[in-house]
Amino acid sequence: MGDAVRTMKVRANADTPLDARTARRFGAEGIGLCRTEHMFFDEERIRAVREMNPRGRRRVAREGAREALPVQKQDFVEIFREMKGCPSRSVS
Repeated sequence: MGDAVRTMKVRANADTPLDARTARRFGAEGIGLCRTEHMFFDEERIRAVREMNPRGRRRVAREGAREALPVQKQDFVEIFREMKGCPSRSVS
């Protein structure tokens, strides 16, 4: 009944593929906010982000970024896969 009268779409905050999967299960029709820095809160991932704060060590910062990029890219691939069929931009 609610779907017949509502005027608003529901989007979720989703920072990881698991968040996106959970949001879809609860009926989200898209993602409203994805905070990419949250993708690295996991203990195994945070090291790469910490290395990107060079404190004068550019080589170490580049290595951290090289390590973080494929992980983040894979997360986005999985998030987009979970949200397949959902709108890709805001609709006013």
